[in-house]
Amino acid sequence: MKRIFFVFTLLFALVFIQCQKDNSDNNSSYPYSLAFYTEQYKPFNYVENNQLTGLAPEILREICAQLNIPFDAETLPWDQAYTKTLETENAILFSTALNAERSDKFKWAGPYASLDWQLYSSSENHIILNSLDDAKSLGSIGVLKDYAITQYLEAQGFQNLVYFANETKALSELLAGNIELFPSVRLSIESSLKEMGLT
Repeated sequence: MKRIFFVFTLLFALVFIQCQKDNSDNNSSYPYSLAFYTEQYKPFNYVENNQLTGLAPEILREICAQLNIPFDAETLPWDQAYTKTLETENAILFSTALNAERSDKFKWAGPYASLDWQLYSSSENHIILNSLDDAKSLGSIGVLKDYAITQYLEAQGFQNLVYFANETKALSELLAGNIELFPSVRLSIESSLKEMGLT
């Protein structure tokens, strides 16, 4: 696996749709009913031993404990969590990268981390890029639907994107030579490769 250094830095934050009071239970100790959505994205948020953990859930648990807010998150594939948050009142989506396309869709809390995306290729695939535009002429670049980096590449006019449900599937296809590049974050890609028994 080798990295091609076009770095895209975005802020990771917690986002929510406007909260409205839930009047169905006037005896509730907290006046809002909140829905929390996230994805498996180590090390920021992931399920381990049937327990949601990671940097973002630990921050949210502490905030919710201090404000007496019940915290129970649903873990979904990213595109489903993203869509469900947009369609649900009083919804919180974590963790989310801030970009131009998303900035007006949510109210933002954070940031609590920054991400540097890089383009990865198989070490057997010798790709030379002098600019990001050079990547547009490649056969295929694997991406995850509705990810911030995917939205960025789409906005830049990339027509050679191949969509995958998760990073593990994309990495398998990259290593098999079925796609040529995959944008990811070092911490995330290392966690995914470890789960696959690779370095």
